[in-house]
Amino acid sequence: MRNKNGYVIHSLHHKKKQQSLLFIVIVLGFLIMAGYYFYQHRYDLSISTAKLYFYDSAKDELVPVNRKITLSGQTEKIVKILLEELSKPPKDGNLQSFIPVHGSVADVSLKEGICSLVLEEDMISKSISSVSQEAAAVYCIVNTLTELDSIQKVQIFVQGKKDPTFKQYISLSEPLIRLSGQLPKGQFVRMYYYYLPANMFLLTKVEIPSSSKVEDTVASIVNQLMIRYKDDEDIASFFPEEVTINSVLIEDGTLYLDLSPEFQRFHYGANEELSLVNSITLSLTELPQIQKVRIQIDGKNIDTIGGHTSSLEPYERWHGLQIETSSILYFVLKKEQNHYLIPTFRTYEPQQQPSPEKILQELLKGPTSHEREVGIVSDIPSGTKLISVTPGEENSLMINLDMEMSEFLNAQQEENFLEQIIMTLSENTSFRSFHLYFQGETLESLPFGTEINNPLSRETL
Repeated sequence: MRNKNGYVIHSLHHKKKQQSLLFIVIVLGFLIMAGYYFYQHRYDLSISTAKLYFYDSAKDELVPVNRKITLSGQTEKIVKILLEELSKPPKDGNLQSFIPVHGSVADVSLKEGICSLVLEEDMISKSISSVSQEAAAVYCIVNTLTELDSIQKVQIFVQGKKDPTFKQYISLSEPLIRLSGQLPKGQFVRMYYYYLPANMFLLTKVEIPSSSKVEDTVASIVNQLMIRYKDDEDIASFFPEEVTINSVLIEDGTLYLDLSPEFQRFHYGANEELSLVNSITLSLTELPQIQKVRIQIDGKNIDTIGGHTSSLEPYERWHGLQIETSSILYFVLKKEQNHYLIPTFRTYEPQQQPSPEKILQELLKGPTSHEREVGIVSDIPSGTKLISVTPGEENSLMINLDMEMSEFLNAQQEENFLEQIIMTLSENTSFRSFHLYFQGETLESLPFGTEINNPLSRETL
């Protein structure tokens, strides 16, 4: 009520009501702040022992190691500390780590059980050189982090890296779960790149993840062509960037390779486009299940890749390069510590189909003067002569050579010698298995221990 001086006199009941409202506001505010705090720290952890995974190279497997380490706080903070601990393998024993000591973690986030890691490129160890080693680097992270109750999967991103692999082999396209079995193994496949200084193709063996499914092998080969050839800038594939594989289908020996539209963002000339076509086709037709390659974009056939080479029909080996009266001889390029095979062309008179004997005689002549100028050599011992070439049973060929074994200098030369002969003959003839004789006799191995497991084939080399 209002008194005679105009002041409002509140009743005791009204004051109690105001105090109650204030109390409710304070309690609600406290509950909101507490709820927000607990939401922000809902993944907080407190651990006294961490289970860390390291690589045992002798057994080629991951080994868990319990390490006493007292940690508490947000999961993101603990993840960064655990990654630091992974760079410190036990001093005793043969365990090793592929996490660099000074590697950097750009960001860590956690949502619905998936820990997202953004790693700097310095987190990729330069010592990784195989599928198993790269898998060890990836899964020592994944297995260690999924030991935490709040993490079920790990999604890894490498900052600045365009292809969807950790370094070269292990895919990061999907979140990864704990690896409970063996580390992924590797298999070697033959791949063709373009050697720029000589304007020729170059054949090398590349390791990819092993798989019982040929479709997976195809995808791994294409991924390697996307990555290009990192060890030497003279070796190229001309594969456009940011391409993804939509699907892989093999029917009656023809591979239907469906790629994303980025594949047609081709900015090179006619020679480079033809080289790209052959890098893909030659590499994929090394697989015995594939004889032709049809490239599609988003499920549709295309007329051309970049306007220079027709894509109306499936590509066969040596598309646009080999003619009926030519053969392909394999020689050797030695560059620093690496040895590559170099396929070269020899052309014959019209209507003259080169026989296996003629092809071998040409191979024994060695590289031309021009080929030698660009560093191409032969690892077939000098003075080697062909005694005879005789067809055998079941599509086999008997080759009898006269050669001086003391001319071999090392095991690498022996391997190159076998590959030159077998690759050349299997490329140009219908024979698929080969028996080598030396002055009419068989050998179990060459002087430096390279085994000669007759019959030899393209697949067994």
